[in-house]
Amino acid sequence: MGSSRTWDEFVNPVTAILKHLEATIKPVDAPIPVVAVSSIDTTKLVDAFDLGIIPPELLSDETSEQAREEMEQWAYHAHFRILKKSNANFSAEVILNGTVLGAIDFEMDLSDAESVKWRLESRAATDETEELLEKAVTVCRRSNWVKIWYESGHTIAEGHIFEIRHRDMPFQDFSWVDFSEYDVTKEKPSRLDLNVIGEEDSHFCWVKNSWPLDGFGDSAGGWLACDDGSMEIADFIHLDDKSIPPKLSVIHIRASDSASPTRGVSVSDYEIVTS
Repeated sequence: MGSSRTWDEFVNPVTAILKHLEATIKPVDAPIPVVAVSSIDTTKLVDAFDLGIIPPELLSDETSEQAREEMEQWAYHAHFRILKKSNANFSAEVILNGTVLGAIDFEMDLSDAESVKWRLESRAATDETEELLEKAVTVCRRSNWVKIWYESGHTIAEGHIFEIRHRDMPFQDFSWVDFSEYDVTKEKPSRLDLNVIGEEDSHFCWVKNSWPLDGFGDSAGGWLACDDGSMEIADFIHLDDKSIPPKLSVIHIRASDSASPTRGVSVSDYEIVTS
């Protein structure tokens, strides 16, 4: 937990821990009930429903800047829409910055639950998207970058299979807003120019035109900064310096891969934003 000022201060807690371990006769498979546990039963793993590239913020500090930039492109600007599935195998449509690149078939090898592998086959949507789709295939071959979610309650992460222990967690205090004049599939304007943000129908433009919402600051103004980029704090940061006390809003944006009113929640997008 920290440094010890004296020898006794070090010895006493270590001794207590060792005595506790010595007295524990029966092991507990899942001692922390809210944490996912490793799974060795691969026969129950079926029906993939989402796939994502883990965000670069979760990488170690030793990772190269080039790898971070590549990962950021596919984690933040790509969507993988599950098209069809058969047991653990599935196909995913790849969409990058709103453009459909094609589809990738995942044939899963579950012979080793602690080192899952997969074979990939790709089909480009057009000749123009073939090169980018091949880059997506290269990224998806890196098992430590890919996370796959299954309806059976399993997740493949960093090449390992985990069983998720679900908890009901209520989401409250939503602020519902009107996006009728905006395209929910567009995250950014046609070019990142301060003169363009606010003039088009992207999420960035919505923030520029609509923030602050009721309860999030003084509607008369404040300071709005765009921090989009590698290792960003957030897409936008708003400071209302007129409220008492001042109010700081950190705004994260993620476009949807579908504008359908019946679209579901994207687990991978949610995890990327919260990370």
